[in-house]
Amino acid sequence: MSEPSTLGSRVKAIRRAAGMGQDALAHALGFSTRSLISWEKDVVEPPLSVVRQLCRDHEIDAGWLLFGTDTVPTRYHGPVEWKRYDRLMAMIEALCVDVGLRLKPDRCQALARSLYDEGDDDDADTRRRLRVMMLALSQGE
Repeated sequence: MSEPSTLGSRVKAIRRAAGMGQDALAHALGFSTRSLISWEKDVVEPPLSVVRQLCRDHEIDAGWLLFGTDTVPTRYHGPVEWKRYDRLMAMIEALCVDVGLRLKPDRCQALARSLYDEGDDDDADTRRRLRVMMLALSQGE
């Protein structure tokens, strides 16, 4: 089991997902690169203004940034339909078993989040497309 993520590792995940270097993100936030490095290394926590700006500029859920347990940025805005998310997770887990693909739980969650965010649902077309992709992945090296 992997260690839970930290606020610093989630800041770093946002930067990497945005394809930005430390200098670029620090400049965009109006802070020094040294400040950003200290946040990413969990030496100090970023100011609340930085948390707000990261969430706004990168469309990140504040709950995930502050309290998340993984390093997959969550882009939820508003209430989450947990029953729908759970259906997507169950579909992914069942398809993994069906095609013989072993995915770590955090990868299944990331895939479910992606499907959720894209508006896909547990319907025949989504299952078919996902099954084809998983089958191709399961046959890889």
